[in-house]
Amino acid sequence: MAKKKRLTRKQLLKEPDEFLTFSAKAMQFVRANRKTVSFILCGLFLLALVTVTFRYFSNRSEN
Repeated sequence: MAKKKRLTRKQLLKEPDEFLTFSAKAMQFVRANRKTVSFILCGLFLLALVTVTFRYFSNRSEN
C-alpha cells in the first residue's frame, strides 16, 4: 500500500482557503448566470409568500 504524504501546518497554510475558493467560484457563477439566478430567487420568494398566505388564511378560517 502506498503511504500518504503528510502535510505540515506550514504547507496547509500556504494553500488557498477552501471557503474563499468556493465563495469566489459561486460568485463567478452568479455573475455569469445573473438572470437565471434572479428568476429562481424570485420564484422561491413567491412560493414562500403563497405558502405563508395560505397558512395564514387557513388558520384564520378555523378560528
